[in-house]
Amino acid sequence: VSCVSYGDAQAYIKWINKSNDSAYRLLSEAEWQYLAKAAPAPKCKAGNLGDLAYGKAFEKDKTLQCDDGHSAPAPTGSFGQDRNGLADLTGNVREWVGDCWNSSLSAHPSSAEAWQAGNCRDRVVMGTAWISRDETQTALRKNFSAEAMNNTVGFRIARDLPASLNE
Repeated sequence: VSCVSYGDAQAYIKWINKSNDSAYRLLSEAEWQYLAKAAPAPKCKAGNLGDLAYGKAFEKDKTLQCDDGHSAPAPTGSFGQDRNGLADLTGNVREWVGDCWNSSLSAHPSSAEAWQAGNCRDRVVMGTAWISRDETQTALRKNFSAEAMNNTVGFRIARDLPASLNE
């Protein structure tokens, strides 16, 4: 899903938790970065990025010099899975995470929980998108207004498991 605000993502999570009696949530920035270590580096054939297909469709000269076959968001899973079994951490859409925006990570809590201090009118989005032409970090972080709805931003959810399943 794309074109959803941070609030839309939270509303979906509230709905799915009520519907399934579960404990779903957005990943924290720390969790997302940990998972991104297993993702392929942003390049064609590893994820949907701003390449020749994008350039042709949107009349852009500066593109990655390869063709992944998608000029806009691709169907989920089009580029396979990483070694953790996750799809689309590279390209396609950036993802909302649960953290408030802080320009520096120097005071970030040492836990993997979402950081709920700082500028919470802006939220962290992680990753690259289908329009990314010069961003080469899988775990790229940006700030977007929590109210923003953009076709380059979506979300991924995690489910907290009962402690008995973690043992």
